[in-house]
Amino acid sequence: MSNRMSSLVPLGLTDTGTVFYAVFSHLLVVGQTGSGKGSVIWAFIMGVERMLAGQNEAGWVRFYGVDPKRAELSGLRYGFECIGFDADEQLDVLNELVGIMRQRQRLGMRSFVASAELPWLVLVVDEFNSFESSADAKWKKEVKAALSALLSQGRSAGIVVLAAAQQGQREAIGPYRDHFVTRIALRVGSRVETDVILGAGAVEHGALPHEIPPASVSNNYRTAGVSRASSGSGLRLCRTRISESGMSPIKGKDWGDEG
Repeated sequence: MSNRMSSLVPLGLTDTGTVFYAVFSHLLVVGQTGSGKGSVIWAFIMGVERMLAGQNEAGWVRFYGVDPKRAELSGLRYGFECIGFDADEQLDVLNELVGIMRQRQRLGMRSFVASAELPWLVLVVDEFNSFESSADAKWKKEVKAALSALLSQGRSAGIVVLAAAQQGQREAIGPYRDHFVTRIALRVGSRVETDVILGAGAVEHGALPHEIPPASVSNNYRTAGVSRASSGSGLRLCRTRISESGMSPIKGKDWGDEG
């Protein structure tokens, strides 16, 4: 069994050539269409599996999903316990995980210890901002309660949330941001979004993901996956390139014109 509460998940490379690791805890990634958000999701999923395999804990993880736009997780036939697409399904997934969390809390463990019988649970939420845009006030209230419980109490029960969004909307992300130990800003629309995602003062500290050029044919899509990221306590920023395809070396020109 494992009690490695500070396990690290390899996600990509920094501009100095070192591996960028996310703490195995709640992770937020925000980026516009084409910025590489999907690559971050799959890099995290595969990174978790590699991390556990390296600890002789292969298979000690189960994945759950919420995908209101039927985009990143649509069409999957294996690998996930369940995926919620419509509103009722989304709430069912969240409440199921809250129920599991409550059961685990009753076991009285001071810290979570994973095993084959008690695996890690990773919830992947695509289009995180959609929770806030619903017109159903009752549904929003129930979703907010479930999310708040999972983000504030889930990690100690072996439940980790990966949330992805296209925009750094303060009203959608702000109430939850501090629960995300790792925060990744891909190409975003404004400096305000940068601070919403990474924290107040991020722009002044040199984080400029709002200046990353769009990935396109003209730059051979080299800027897809380029980000500014913060992992761990405090505002410690690094420039990263995240890719689900592996850890191959990255040339200087691949970083685009940001920063």
